[in-house]
This record gives sequence, C-alpha cells and structure tokens, in this order.
Amino acid sequence: MSFNFTEQYKHYTTAQLLQITLQPDAYQPQAVEAAVRLLEGRRVSDAEIDEASAYVEAERQKKQVRKEKAAAYKEKAKDLLEPMIQPGAAVRPDKWLYIFLFVLGLQYVWTLYYSLPAFGRFLQCGNCPGDVVTYVDYMFKFAYIPVLFYLLLKRNRWGWILVTAGCVAAVAFRLGLVTTFVRTDTLRFANLPALATSGLLNVAYVAYLLKKRTIAYFGVSAVVVKYTVWCVAITALLAGILL
Repeated sequence: MSFNFTEQYKHYTTAQLLQITLQPDAYQPQAVEAAVRLLEGRRVSDAEIDEASAYVEAERQKKQVRKEKAAAYKEKAKDLLEPMIQPGAAVRPDKWLYIFLFVLGLQYVWTLYYSLPAFGRFLQCGNCPGDVVTYVDYMFKFAYIPVLFYLLLKRNRWGWILVTAGCVAAVAFRLGLVTTFVRTDTLRFANLPALATSGLLNVAYVAYLLKKRTIAYFGVSAVVVKYTVWCVAITALLAGILL
C-alpha cells in the first residue's frame, strides 16, 4: 500500500509546498509530485516563490555551515590525536602535551570525585587524629594538579621537572615494591595488574618527557635532566625496597 502524499499535503501552506518542490533531493519523488499537483490548483504569487526560495537558500547555508564546523572539529581532533594515530611520525611536542594535559584533567576530576566527600567528612569531624597532616594532604591533592597543569601549559621548566620527577618516582617505586615482594615471598598478595598498568603508563610518560624535542620545548638543561631523573629514581627505588 503506497503512502498518499496528496492527502497529507493538502493542508500544507503554499510556502511549505514550495519548499518541498525547491528541495527535490530531500524528498521522495512521489512527495514532490504531490506538492507540484497541489500547487497547480493554487494561485502562487511571485512574492511567495521568492520567500520560499530565500528560506530554502538560508536552510542550505545553515547546513553548509554545520557541515564545515563538523569537518573543522574532525580535523582538529585528528590533528590533536596524531601522536596516537601516527606514533612513528615526528610529532610536535605540544601535541603530546595537550593529550597529557587532557589525561591530567581527567585524573583531577577523578581525584575530586573521590576526595571531596572524604574531605567534607573530615571537616565535620571535631577531634580527628592527625588533623593538620590530613588537612595539608587534602590541600596538596586539590592544589598540585592545577599548579602542574598551569606550569605545563605555560611551558615552564618547573612543570617538566615536577611531572618528570613524579613519573620517574612512580616507576622506580613500583620496581622497588616488586623487588620487596619477591624478596619476602609475598608476590602472590600483590595487585600485579594494577602495578603493571600504572607502571607502564608512567613509563610511557617518562619516554615522552625525556625526548630531546620535549626537553628543548620546556627549555630544560642537560644537568637538570640528569639530576632530576637519577636523584628521584634512586630515592624512590630505595623507598620501594625498604618499605
């Protein structure tokens, strides 16, 4: 059973019917034919034709603008994700930085989600043990990532130093923990998937941060790189072993 477009369109205004005939590619052929037949039985003025044409042209331009915006967003996303889409290509350090900042932002949201309720309970506690230490710990959690984000965004070398020290420490500390687990025969109690995942993620961060292009991007000297990596790595490794 075919659909009766004439019956459906008979109550349409002249302007609406004209819009259908002026956009034949947007409608079924039977729908366009029905609109044409109905218009043949009406008196259509030049003003109505001009108005309908102007409306259709305006809608076409709006669609074109939306299409161009979507293409621009797609191109920006492709450009931003180039390090992951083409990992072997020579990618500008700032592109990796934007991805890292995005991950850092997600980490901060995660931290707030879990820490804010606990911080609220802590503030309501009148005589909680370690009040000052706990308060300082929360303030550090809430302030550290925004400060780090700002320093990295401004290409400040302290941003590089802090994030590199943190990532190197994380890798070295986990290696020390694994050594401790093996030495004390408690490896079976360790959360190996979590250790491996976080460890590999930090290794990837360190690999990016120690690239020559990245170091030059933040204006860090070779001496600062050497002391940051080795001092932090040795300290964190010993801490993991002696824990």
